[in-house]
Amino acid sequence: MTMDMSSVPPPFPEINSSVNSPKKKFISWEKQPMGWVTKSLLIVCCLLLFFVQIQSQKYPQSVKSLGLFSSPFERALLFDDPLFLQYLDEYLTLYGLDGLQEGTRVPSGANQLIDKMENTPYWKGLYSLLVNDDWEEIKQKVHETPMFEKIQQGEVWRFVSPCLLHADIFHLLFNMLWLLVLGKQIEQRLKAGRYLIFIILVGAFSNTIQYLMTGPNFVGFSGVLCGMLAFIWVRQKNAPWEGYHLDRMTLIFMFVYILGMAGLQLITFLFEKTFQMDFSTNIANTAHLMGGIAGYFLGKFSFFSWRQELS
Repeated sequence: MTMDMSSVPPPFPEINSSVNSPKKKFISWEKQPMGWVTKSLLIVCCLLLFFVQIQSQKYPQSVKSLGLFSSPFERALLFDDPLFLQYLDEYLTLYGLDGLQEGTRVPSGANQLIDKMENTPYWKGLYSLLVNDDWEEIKQKVHETPMFEKIQQGEVWRFVSPCLLHADIFHLLFNMLWLLVLGKQIEQRLKAGRYLIFIILVGAFSNTIQYLMTGPNFVGFSGVLCGMLAFIWVRQKNAPWEGYHLDRMTLIFMFVYILGMAGLQLITFLFEKTFQMDFSTNIANTAHLMGGIAGYFLGKFSFFSWRQELS
């Protein structure tokens, strides 16, 4: 006895063949279209660097060398703008850097501002406390020093906005090239809404931990990029049909770089703690590590999987 197999329903419903063969749709990242979120990030980061550089030209190099003084654009977008820096800004505007030199005679109004600065602590990060203080002093300063000053006033964009700032053209170029490689792929699969949520979550998490570690003076998109890198690595392992394209050697190189810089930071910390010598690398290693951790865990969530409607 024979059976007409055409009358037997298939064991699984038919789905769009592109789900099983993503390479028909997702080819090399260079040929993939760039979404509007990635385009906007590229444009905004470039424009911000341009305007920050123009604004910073009016400040003498001696003032910029303080490392605490930023242009108005940066002041509005850095993770925090503590009251101490506002007093410092006012002082430098009125009396210049020379007025901060020890033994310099200044007007009475300047002394009042100096008193305000001396009595206004601001958060410099756990790193400096761990280097310079013992455990009891650290606990006391953590308890007494104000943190998240501007965010507590409602300026919640500061959780993410440091990602849009960059130190110089080389810093910007490096990050934007990686945004092209990584961001294009993720936006194409997640679409704009979930892609934005991903960026906000990774940026806010990595920036917050970086702030707690070193204070507000950090900039750059690299924390989010490390999150994208870890995210793609997870999706390649757990859902290869999504078609993310990043070769193994590139992943290994980037992970070795990130972990290597973290190891270097640990070594410099031990030197600073032991010999009281300044070996700071001036690289936001905490944001890199925390961004990578955030991207790894977000890659596990089905919310950030590639969804294509079944036919």
